[in-house]
Amino acid sequence: MKAALDALKSAESAAVKENADLKTRLSQALISAEQSDAELKAALDRDAQLTGRPFERRPRKSPLDRKLRIAGMMDEFTTACFALECEFLPLDPARWHDQLIDFAPDVVFIESAWHGNGGLWHLKVSSVSTELEGVLRWCKVSGTPSILWNKEDPVHFSAFLDVAARVNVVFTTDIDCIPAYKHHLGHDRVYVLPFAAQPAIHNPVEVYDRKDAFNFAGSYYLRYPQRQRDIRTLIDTLAELKPVEIYDRNFEKGHPHYKYPDEYKSLILGSLPFSEIDKAYKGYNYGINMNTIKQSQTMFARRVFELMASNTVVVSNFSRGVRMLFGDLVICSDNADQIKARLAPIVDDGTHYRKFRLQALRKVMSEHTYRSRLTYVMSKVVSDYVPRETPRIAVLAVARDAAARDYLLKLWKSQTFDQGHLFLLCSDRPDDAEFGSDVSVFAEADMLTAALSEHSAEFVGLMSAADHYGPNYLTDLALAERYSAADGFGKVAHFAKTEDGIALHAADAAYRPAQAIELRAGILRRTLLSDALLAKCLSEPESAAISGQPVLALDEFNYCRNATTVEASQITDDAASRSRGISLDEIWDTAEGLPAGLPRPHPGTRDLPSITVRQLPSYIATAHSEPVSVTTTPSRLVVTSKLQSGKYKYLWTKRKFPRDEINLVDDSKISFDLESTAQECHFVCEFYDAQDQKISHSMLTKGGTHSLALPNECTNVRFGTRVSGQGIVEISGLSFGTPGDVPPVVFGRSDTLVLTQQYPAYDDVYRYGFLHNRLRGYCQAGLETDIFRLNVRTPRTYDELESFDIASGDAILLDATLATGRYKHALVHFLDARMWRVLSNTWTRSA
Repeated sequence: MKAALDALKSAESAAVKENADLKTRLSQALISAEQSDAELKAALDRDAQLTGRPFERRPRKSPLDRKLRIAGMMDEFTTACFALECEFLPLDPARWHDQLIDFAPDVVFIESAWHGNGGLWHLKVSSVSTELEGVLRWCKVSGTPSILWNKEDPVHFSAFLDVAARVNVVFTTDIDCIPAYKHHLGHDRVYVLPFAAQPAIHNPVEVYDRKDAFNFAGSYYLRYPQRQRDIRTLIDTLAELKPVEIYDRNFEKGHPHYKYPDEYKSLILGSLPFSEIDKAYKGYNYGINMNTIKQSQTMFARRVFELMASNTVVVSNFSRGVRMLFGDLVICSDNADQIKARLAPIVDDGTHYRKFRLQALRKVMSEHTYRSRLTYVMSKVVSDYVPRETPRIAVLAVARDAAARDYLLKLWKSQTFDQGHLFLLCSDRPDDAEFGSDVSVFAEADMLTAALSEHSAEFVGLMSAADHYGPNYLTDLALAERYSAADGFGKVAHFAKTEDGIALHAADAAYRPAQAIELRAGILRRTLLSDALLAKCLSEPESAAISGQPVLALDEFNYCRNATTVEASQITDDAASRSRGISLDEIWDTAEGLPAGLPRPHPGTRDLPSITVRQLPSYIATAHSEPVSVTTTPSRLVVTSKLQSGKYKYLWTKRKFPRDEINLVDDSKISFDLESTAQECHFVCEFYDAQDQKISHSMLTKGGTHSLALPNECTNVRFGTRVSGQGIVEISGLSFGTPGDVPPVVFGRSDTLVLTQQYPAYDDVYRYGFLHNRLRGYCQAGLETDIFRLNVRTPRTYDELESFDIASGDAILLDATLATGRYKHALVHFLDARMWRVLSNTWTRSA
């Protein structure tokens, strides 16, 4: 032991001159030292001071040509998604030290996990257990970056704040929490990281015959009345169009808080383990999503990403985050008529349905995969992380005359894919022609072959002058590599020109393994391009094909055989979509620039029903001579207990409160502060029916905001405090309802902001209806706008009306939003002094 301690002290001394040596020697000393030794702990405490320098990104430990090594603690779903992108080591609280020494991770990843690694870390993360402290101390000593991803924001921001204060870098699913993190932590290493899809699990490859029905794979929560109403709206509305089926995560578990009402029993098929989620995600044409958090700009259910990646049309209750990230690619509304109006063309037209879901699939695979998320994480943690890039594609084409050459070049320039290179064989090349850096034109096949051999493309394909290729043809082929390891991808299902017009062929082949792919409608891995096949591509491009290899057929769109663009594009190319959501790069850029600051309470919070400290004593029955007495201060109800250890007493309100009197009909939130030095203390809520019979109760051990599991038959609520042993309990007043915060800024999809005092709503369509009609006209003319309602009396920050998104707030929020520089134009309806002050301030700032 003495030798180990001497090594630590020596390392500490050397740290003053050389920080790198400190970490190496301390790590070595930890191997042999007894961690329980007090002297060792003191030495490590001194080390904590020595290494308390600003975090700096450093090179990763593992070789760049190997997968990242990540150790940590995650819940089941997150582990399944991230572990496929790295070498992941689930830490065991009983042997974490040996694991870390042996594994030498590049980063330690801590998720806001309630259970973590199969239950091993149950409540050990949020409580910052001794084991977690040890892991983070090891990170500091060894120079290993540590991160927290709080996927529970904004609801459980406080629960994981202590962990956030101990790690190097923090990521959150809710962008609106970033300023508060920066304020509490005192640094700017806080970033937004939304949920995503894991293409190896969530992908369009068909495994079932899909039911033409809606499916919801999710739970019922008694403590969320708004969610209950939204479920009812969706199920009742969708049942008018197609059958609805449910997989209940808590099926037959018996807990009354998670039991679906009896009226839904006939819809419930049972439960699904995570390993069988494909049955819900790929077994139906339509998936239902339910968001509990609806006002966050980036936090919403991960089910949305997973369903879209599974090529399933998503229908959801309203969520500002869904609307921001995906726009009209998700049917997202709380209004039944709007849901039916959006779904009508999709359920009535199979081609429209398939085009719609293809756009959603492309969006998720392009921006919202866990590979993309890990790339962003590592860019903030290490200095030399090289992300896995989109595969490059070499496209061969043969033009037999000038018209074919020009047609092929036009098709090429229309492609949205930016990692391709066109190798065009054309004897009729103008001497002064400039085709761009992504086009090479050759007069001889040998010259083309030689140039191709020097190119670094991973895939090779063909374009035929006889066919039409839509703008996203290559993009969709390239994205397939993210969810399939097949050797080739192509349009086995495809449109072709016939005597009767444009017709779809082999429709059932889409997203299924295929026997062969013609290269005029597909790509194959470069390693499979033999000399003979290359020669055929250049001599007989229309008949070159690959067979005998594992290949995957994709969708039928953005391609038509034996047809020109004029003939085919309307049928084969993407359907028009007003909004496909904001780019995640834009969100990241803005998020990183958000300043530190505490959230401002929404003005509507001041109007929430409450029971004040002054009112509480009149509701509580107790005598001063009892072992438990009650007094008040200006801000607290003080309960003093002289009970013996193990003895307890309830203090109840004299009356029961009707739910509608305290805002617990459409809401379930109760907020209060609670501090106690007693042996034990609970705040108790009892629920009674119309016959004054007790149904159930909730016992709360901490202050804060809580969601009560109010039974549907509950009409009245009684409150009380259960105190045990000696001590003092202090309780603030009670408030009822969801205490909202004003976001730091409002995100939008346009560079044009419509500023107004009012805007119509589904239940008030005529008030300012002319303005809504005007904006619809803007949209039809091609002008996309964002809407800001300068009105503090609006109860919610975000709403939507017929797919138009409305943000509401005060002048401070408007000023902060304009200060981001996103908006280049403001269209003002009924300019007033408040608007002018903010707008003139923005113009002055940008001048």
